[in-house]
Amino acid sequence: MTMSNLNIINDYQLDLVGTILNRREVISSKGTVLKAPPYAPGTFDHLGKPQQEKALYMYQKVFSGSATYLVIEGGTRGGKDVFGINLWAKKLMVSRERMHLALGTSLEHVLNTVYDSNGFGLKYLIPHGEFVRDSEAGAGNRGVFKFLNVYGEEREVHFYGNTKKDDHAKFQGFTFGSVYINEGILQHMNGINEARQRIATSKDSLIIITQNPVGTSHKLYSEFEKGYMMTEEEIRFIEKIQKDKEIRFKWRKYQLEQEKLIKETLIIYKQELLKKLKKTQLKELSEMELQKYERDLYEIQEEMKNGSETIDSKGVKTTVNGLYSKPIEDFVDLPEELNDENSKLKRASMYKIMQYDRGYVEKDEDGNVIKNPNNVVNGFNYIYMHFTMWDNIGMTKSRINEETKGYDKNSAVYKQRILGERVSSDGLLLPEFSDDNILTEEIDFYEQNPNSLRMIAIDPGAAHATAIVDAEVDLVSGTVYVLGEAKVDLSEIDFKNRSFLKIEEELIKVIRSRKKRKMPDLLIIDPSNPFLISHFANRGFNVVAADNSTQSAKTKELKFGDKTVKKGTKGIDLIKAGLMRLKFMFHYSCIETITEVRGMSVKYNETTGADDIIKINDDMFDAFKYIANTSGVDPVSWDDEEVLLNYETEQQFLQDEERQDDKGNLGRRQLIQERIKERRREKDGQRKRRDGTIREFSNRSSRWWDN
Repeated sequence: MTMSNLNIINDYQLDLVGTILNRREVISSKGTVLKAPPYAPGTFDHLGKPQQEKALYMYQKVFSGSATYLVIEGGTRGGKDVFGINLWAKKLMVSRERMHLALGTSLEHVLNTVYDSNGFGLKYLIPHGEFVRDSEAGAGNRGVFKFLNVYGEEREVHFYGNTKKDDHAKFQGFTFGSVYINEGILQHMNGINEARQRIATSKDSLIIITQNPVGTSHKLYSEFEKGYMMTEEEIRFIEKIQKDKEIRFKWRKYQLEQEKLIKETLIIYKQELLKKLKKTQLKELSEMELQKYERDLYEIQEEMKNGSETIDSKGVKTTVNGLYSKPIEDFVDLPEELNDENSKLKRASMYKIMQYDRGYVEKDEDGNVIKNPNNVVNGFNYIYMHFTMWDNIGMTKSRINEETKGYDKNSAVYKQRILGERVSSDGLLLPEFSDDNILTEEIDFYEQNPNSLRMIAIDPGAAHATAIVDAEVDLVSGTVYVLGEAKVDLSEIDFKNRSFLKIEEELIKVIRSRKKRKMPDLLIIDPSNPFLISHFANRGFNVVAADNSTQSAKTKELKFGDKTVKKGTKGIDLIKAGLMRLKFMFHYSCIETITEVRGMSVKYNETTGADDIIKINDDMFDAFKYIANTSGVDPVSWDDEEVLLNYETEQQFLQDEERQDDKGNLGRRQLIQERIKERRREKDGQRKRRDGTIREFSNRSSRWWDN
């Protein structure tokens, strides 16, 4: 299904809304002149539709009923709230629910950013409304904005602050039609979760969240967003049935039947209404009667699309599915692995299934696809949008250049505030990571090194995802090149029966993703999972239990510090030094691993006086840490390599000396020759260490089995 025939903004709704929202200035209820929001030319057309493709995509998704949740994230000055508030105002003007909710970090904050919003807020979009402050028992301090929708019905937006754990109690018990959350990342999760509950029975349920990003460990990502994300398997199944001709035919047939039924119902309603009012045609209706008629048309259409549920006097429930509520099972049989209660597709709306796509596809001036820097795709019933100041048509190139000039483009602050990436600008565990640690060459370039071993690490999980990280490790230079990754959902795996076929399937995919398809020299697995170790050892892999030793690169004498370093920080000193010296490198295609390494955060522990690692969204990081700890990478070799890099320079220096020293200064030449011999011995020592590391892995594996 193409977006052109599915995701179409309801022109009738927008035309109605446009009669009120699209104007230059209006006299407010208090007699003051309110000018229309100062949108840059080309932002909207005469109907209020966005002219930018990205914004239009977002409006189409919301107005077509594709999702309940819309998250607009990105850098500063990206126009997130300019579009977000405008979209919400349009939905408010046709909403069938009376009460709606707006949340900010405080009451003043939400009034400044949503109600006023520097001339772009509800105050100017719906100028005929009236705002009052009140403080009712149990509701705390709040603001209430009252206005009439396009059908002349009273609507209210309630404004609250939400940063304290008990702030949600202020709006408990209410039923809201929709919610707008400004700077969701700064608000308390209790309030956000309560907002979800308040729209549960809404006829027009919608939650819009705008925010600047932070590190990936934030609860809004790890708890709220994660709940709507689908597995790759689920997404591929959706894309498969969207292309299936037979399924598309069945769905299209049902659509046409529903559209015909709605059309016939509206004709009957029109005839009965005219008969009741003793009129022969619509133009004979008064303005109030016509307004009520239009409201009823919209109400009938929406109710028939959403379906209905009734309970008779005997308690018998009858459900009538509409276009939006018809379940997927009526059109296609779900495969066994997706037909359980944990699957997002179980009893899912077929309408939303056919509407689904991974997200807006953005392209540069040359037509190249620009990847979402946060690697977030649309979830089920969840739309993710990413904006930066380059999307703000009100900002010229020179203005953008001025805004960005003061930032270090490799810094976390630049990536977060300007590029809108999910990195933490303070409390970073690994601030040493930079763009210099990202590889841009083809992967096979790194497979040609005769001194490297292929190592793959697995960090299995039940309550969290299982991570697979694939790397080439050069034991001579001490460099780790992360070249591949996979994330596996193991919610369906039976650990008691040691059924690890799904992990093995993904591992084989990772192995075969390389051109040479070389089997790993070492398969490194979390030592706390002996069943998985046994499984792959029985499959013929050279399995090694991950080494949790802490190897320090700070001095040559103190290479291991198990007794002085907390378990949660195993390997951190080594990784920090390796990142700083460009010994831990990551291919640009390993988005999940790069995101986690870049976003790992710490929190100060007042009791211990130390920084504790925040153990959220660290699956790929832990697998990488296993390779760093277990691969045999020796920080001593980093110093040796710097000596070896100067080897050819020293030889050239000797030749120059011989040419320049006509008197044949034998002592000088002998000194240089001795230095070169010493470095040759060091180079031989490196190769011996590499061979010794390989023997150690073999012996360690044998000892593990003996025990």
